[in-house]
Amino acid sequence: MKKAIIIFFILINLDTLLAQETIFEETVVKYNTEIAGGVIIHTNGFGANFRYGKFLTGFTQRLYQVDFVSWKNHREVKVYHYYYEDAKGYVFGKLNNLAFLRPSIGYHKSLYSKQSLSGVSINYTALVGPTIAFLKPVYLILGINSGNRGGSVPYDDFSTERATKEIYDQSNIYGRASFLQGIDKLKLEPGIHAKLGLNFEYANDKDVLKAIEVGLAADVFARKIPIMAYSENQQFFLSLSINLLYGVKKNE
Repeated sequence: MKKAIIIFFILINLDTLLAQETIFEETVVKYNTEIAGGVIIHTNGFGANFRYGKFLTGFTQRLYQVDFVSWKNHREVKVYHYYYEDAKGYVFGKLNNLAFLRPSIGYHKSLYSKQSLSGVSINYTALVGPTIAFLKPVYLILGINSGNRGGSVPYDDFSTERATKEIYDQSNIYGRASFLQGIDKLKLEPGIHAKLGLNFEYANDKDVLKAIEVGLAADVFARKIPIMAYSENQQFFLSLSINLLYGVKKNE
């Protein structure tokens, strides 16, 4: 937990450190706002985001951003029933599906302009805010047999049960139930996050935003988030990401 706190505060304070390295003096503001949406691919999943930037100076924006990303444990392995070919695969040991909602506030600052680097500007972003973790229970379809047949196949009937460690210890798992099963038992877990990104903007049209952003994010929670039955669960989540952004710059 101490390492998690140290990394989290390093990410927050990098905003101040990097601001001292900007090579441009601030100039007259040309645009008032910037609006963009994007796709996120990160080391443990994928997602999407929306970003609104308010220009404070010619090279600095105040950013408001919302990310929604899925999260998979690196130990997840999908397995299939050896007898029933039409059964849906399931991740052995998985208890909950996990996703993060990250509303953020921060800064976007230019380091190198397009004029300096042949049409590509380099910028950095620094964001902080709360994280809301969405935990949806996993449900499995179990085979049922009558008499003394135990877990032998073919099964006589089927039932749907919430995944537990005890169920994974059994041998009668047919497959995964519908993703919507258990949506009424969705739980929320509050946390905090910090994000740092290096942004490469390359649009030819000066009013259009096209960018690739490489980022580092840290999410911290007060308790461990139960994802897997047989692996140690985490309360600190660190990820690297690539964010493909498309949007517009406006004078409002």
